[in-house]
Amino acid sequence: MSRRIAYLVSDELPEQAWNTLLGHMTALKRGGHQIVVYYLRGDDRPLALPDFPAFEFAYSDYENLARMARSDSSLKVATDWRTAHMVADICPEQCVYLLLEDEFGRADNLYEARATRSSFRLGVPMAAVSDRLAAEVEAIGGVRPRVVPLGTDNETPSPGIDSAPTDEPDSERVAARDIQSAPHYDWDAHVARFIEILHEVSGEDVSAGAGVPSVSIVIPTKNGGTDFFFLMRKIQQAADHFDIETVVVDSGSTDATVETARQHGAVVIEIPAEEFNHGTTRNVGADASTGEYILFFTQDAIPIGNDWLSRMIQPLIDDPKLAAVRGREIPRSDADLFCGWMDWNYHGGYSVKDDQLIDLGGIDFHSLQPGQKRHAAQLADTVTCVRADVFRRFRFHDVNFAEDLDLGIRLLEHGYRLRFLFHGGVVHSHNREAFYIMRRFYVDSKLIPGVLGFQPPATPFNGAAALGSARRLYSSVQLAATRVANEPADLALVRDAARMNGVPGNGVGGDAMLDAFFAGLPETPEPQGQDLLGKGFANLLDRFADYFERVYGSYETLEPQMGDCLYKLFAASVGMQLGGLAAAHPSTADKIVRQLDSTLSAGV
Repeated sequence: MSRRIAYLVSDELPEQAWNTLLGHMTALKRGGHQIVVYYLRGDDRPLALPDFPAFEFAYSDYENLARMARSDSSLKVATDWRTAHMVADICPEQCVYLLLEDEFGRADNLYEARATRSSFRLGVPMAAVSDRLAAEVEAIGGVRPRVVPLGTDNETPSPGIDSAPTDEPDSERVAARDIQSAPHYDWDAHVARFIEILHEVSGEDVSAGAGVPSVSIVIPTKNGGTDFFFLMRKIQQAADHFDIETVVVDSGSTDATVETARQHGAVVIEIPAEEFNHGTTRNVGADASTGEYILFFTQDAIPIGNDWLSRMIQPLIDDPKLAAVRGREIPRSDADLFCGWMDWNYHGGYSVKDDQLIDLGGIDFHSLQPGQKRHAAQLADTVTCVRADVFRRFRFHDVNFAEDLDLGIRLLEHGYRLRFLFHGGVVHSHNREAFYIMRRFYVDSKLIPGVLGFQPPATPFNGAAALGSARRLYSSVQLAATRVANEPADLALVRDAARMNGVPGNGVGGDAMLDAFFAGLPETPEPQGQDLLGKGFANLLDRFADYFERVYGSYETLEPQMGDCLYKLFAASVGMQLGGLAAAHPSTADKIVRQLDSTLSAGV
C-alpha cells in the first residue's frame, strides 16, 4: 500500500551514506510511495534533490523545524549526530528510525540518555540492525565493533547502540579506533550499509519498479513550437519514476511538432485539421492510451518543478473516490497586466491559498447556484489528470467548448470527488488581443449557462440598444487611453476617464481590431437616458483596481501597459454582457443580435 515517508537528514551525512539513502528513496518512490525530505543545511553541502519535494532548514531555525516535525506523523530519520539530538528532543511521541552516525564523536551518551525515556521509541529493533552490521564487519576483518566509533582521544566514550554502557571505556575506544584505522574499514561504507540494513529490517518494499503507477499523457497539438519541446522534455524527465506513455493527437502541424513528439517516444495520431474538436480529439487520444491514469495537457503548458507528476498522481492513489485532479495555471513571466489580473480574479483575489477538495457530501449538485456549480466542477484541459477507468465510463462529450467543465459536472453528479491543486500545476498563459478577449468572453457567457443548466432572465434591451451602448462606452475608453498616454496619470484618473460619456466617432484612435469590429456593424441609435453596459464595465474596473492596488501599489512602473489593458478590460466586459444577451434570447429574430453572434462566435 502506498504511503508517505518523510526523511530528516543533514549535510553532515557522509556522501556514500547520502547516495545510499537517495537510492532507497528513489526506489520507494518508484514503488508508489510519496517521499518528502526535510534537510538541515549549514554551509557544507547544497541541497540537490531534483526528484523529491524538499524543505530546507538552517541549523538555527530550530522552532520551524520542531513545528514541522511534530506535525508530520510520517517522519522517519536517517541522520547524523546533529539531527539525532534534535529529533530526540522534538519528536518524542513518534516512532522513528534513528541512525546514529558519530564521525566526529559528538553523539556522546545520546542513546543511553534517550533510550531510557519511555516516550522515545525506535521504529525498528536497533540491536537487529547493529548486530547484522557488526557481523558483516567481523566477517571481513575479524573485529566486532561494540561501540559507535569515536573521533578524538578527549571525547567521552559512547555506549554501543546494541549494548549497555561498558565498564571499560578505554578498551572500547581502542577497539573502535582500531576498526577505523584498519585497511578494510571504510567509515562511509559502514554508515551506508547501516542505512541499507535499516530499510531491510523495517520491511519496506524498495524493489525497483514495484507498483509503479502507469500514466498516459494525452496532448492535442498543432504547431506546438518550442513550448511543446519543453513540455516533452519535462515528461521525459518524469519517466525515470513513472511508467509513462505519451499520446499526441496532431491536427495538421507544419512545424517540427510531430518530429519532436516521436523523438521523445510519443505515439502520434494524425488527423485532418477540420476534424479537430476539443472533446472528440481528446477522446481519440484517450482511446489509444493504456495507463491507469490519463493526464490531459495542452501543448504549451509547462509543468512546474520536478515533482509535478507525483503531485498530480498521488492524490488519486490515496483516495479511490477522487476522480480527477486539476493543476493550477501560473501566468508566464511575460504575461501582460490583463493576464495577471485574470489569474488573480479567477482565484478569488487569491483568497484561495491551498489545495481544495471538492466533495459534495450528498448535496444535490443542481441545488447549487450557477457560480457555485462552476467553481466546484471546473476541470481544465490545460492540466487535468483523470482516473482511467472513470474516464472511460464518462468520456468527453463531442463538444467544442467547455468539455472539461461538462465532465466535471457529470463526475460530481455521480458522487465522485475532484481536487484542485493550488501548489502544483503548470506555467501557462496567453497575451491575447482585445478583440479575441471580447469573442472569448462572449462565447463563454453565451454557452456556459446551458452547460450549468440554467436559463438567464430575459434582458430589457435589444441588439440595437446594446450596440449603441457599446459604441459609447468604447469612445470613453478611447479617451481614457489617450489621456493615459499623454499626461501624468494615476489609477483614479484612469477609472474616472473610462467612466466618461464619450462621443462615438470622435476621431480618437483606438485598438485597430476593435475599430474594425465596430466599423463592420450597422449604425444604431444611441440609447437615450440610460447606460446599458457602463455599469458592468465600472464593476469590472473596480475589481481590476482592487487587484492593482493589492499587487502593485505603484502606478508608474506599469503606466505603459495601462492603455492596452483598458481596451482588454472593455473587451472582456462588453463580450460578457453581449454573450449574456445572446443566452437570454437564444431564438431571437433580432438581426443585430444575430449579426453580433455570427461575428463574435467565429473561431473561438
